[in-house]
Amino acid sequence: MKDTFYFSHDYNASSDQKILTLRGKFGLEGYALFWLCIESMAQEKEGYIYRGAIGGLSLGYGVAEARLKEFLEYCISIDLLRENDKGVYSKRLMEHKELRADLSQFGKKGAEKRWQENGVAIANKGKERKGKENIVGNTDCEKSEKKPTSKEAELIQYWIDKWSEHFPSREKRIITSWARYIKQAKPLVNAYGLEKCKKICEVYLNDFDPLIKKEEWSLSLFLTDRTFNKFKDKA
Repeated sequence: MKDTFYFSHDYNASSDQKILTLRGKFGLEGYALFWLCIESMAQEKEGYIYRGAIGGLSLGYGVAEARLKEFLEYCISIDLLRENDKGVYSKRLMEHKELRADLSQFGKKGAEKRWQENGVAIANKGKERKGKENIVGNTDCEKSEKKPTSKEAELIQYWIDKWSEHFPSREKRIITSWARYIKQAKPLVNAYGLEKCKKICEVYLNDFDPLIKKEEWSLSLFLTDRTFNKFKDKA
């Protein structure tokens, strides 16, 4: 069976202002088409609806191709969806896919580390039985890039430290790709300043966010305009 995943669907999505604007023009058909498009984007590895695929999707959705093109153009015009050289996409869905990729990567790293630690323990136990010297190997299998020096890096390190304070029982996180997070943090640090970003970080971690409740690593989700717009007035 093909692997399937879920993405969050806010229970009040139908009353979102942009969704209401969409429904005002397309009715409930527009609401249904929107979520069909989101599902199609979620199934694509890169998260896009490609222009060349609209004809095929229109058959699957049961709507005329011209109608689907009109719908997508309208969603883009009200900033409900966006478009670049690759195709049409949802900013929020892209953030969700990045977060899932991060969680998956951290899960793989953790599994590798646990496997190596267990392997060393078993090997050492065998040596003890034979009366040989017990040699403990290096079990740190996560090799991270050298930490850069910048305000963005300081914010990311601040997040790591605060996350560890909130969840001391969890394994300490190691950044394996500073460049990606720094690129994501740069416009936020420029817009709000480092100290304000740190305060927003504290408010975010203290908020009853579903991801934080489950103690999941959500740095990619934190470093977004949506999060900062939500928590900036509380910081």
